[in-house]
Amino acid sequence: MSVPVLISQLIMLPVLIIFTWIYLRSRPAGVPARNTPRFDAVVVAAAVLFSVFGLIWVDNTDTGGANGVWKSILSVITTFHIFPFVLCAGWWFRRRRFDRPPTPGT
Repeated sequence: MSVPVLISQLIMLPVLIIFTWIYLRSRPAGVPARNTPRFDAVVVAAAVLFSVFGLIWVDNTDTGGANGVWKSILSVITTFHIFPFVLCAGWWFRRRRFDRPPTPGT
């Protein structure tokens, strides 16, 4: 990986931390916090892993005439789309897995 690509990812780090914070704070209403920590850790790790794989893929892909700063821009765009997509998929699966129907009489 080139240095400009790594610098562009470091610049994106606060945004990715904010996405992670939003994901962790948006629990389904009926789910206690103790039920999802391992699932949440797996989802965040998968988001990081897929983002890094996307970053490496873009950095190693022949982008035609796009060199220098354009590879950094493409890597930021890739990371900016993959990371929240994986978190949204995890949020959807978390709701499907851990959301309990309301108990009768409440």
